[in-house]
Amino acid sequence: MAINSTAERLKKRSRKTIEIPDPDDLKGDPYVFKIRALSPFELADHNEIFDDIPKEGVVLDDDTQDEENYKVLKGVILPMMKLFLPMCTMEPKITFNMEEESDDPPIVHIGDIPMQVASLVFKEILDLSGITAKAEENRKKKTAEIKSIPSIVK
Repeated sequence: MAINSTAERLKKRSRKTIEIPDPDDLKGDPYVFKIRALSPFELADHNEIFDDIPKEGVVLDDDTQDEENYKVLKGVILPMMKLFLPMCTMEPKITFNMEEESDDPPIVHIGDIPMQVASLVFKEILDLSGITAKAEENRKKKTAEIKSIPSIVK
């Protein structure tokens, strides 16, 4: 059976494997997650929740938790994480339902994931989806590169 090169190229554009250090054991093996970007359809379907997200992203850290950060965390970030972590984490799958936990296929309950790790996975999903300041900057660079390529068509 032939491999569909279009399908593989499309998947490659929207998927990524990330490694996140264990916050409790920085010298140990990192956690490895396979994630996918939010599709344009998912972004459009949930566009109202993006209005209040900080463009610089949010990484949960005890040193930065003031009242304003707590409001953003509680009202914006956590609801987004609840929606997008299960939707965009392909391996291991993340669930908020303990009855769905499994070893084969690997499905992990959100309660087993340290908050710093979940926060970094979430940030990577947003980056890959193109909705952070870093992603916006990369998009502008690519647009500038494309515009600098001489056109063959006149």
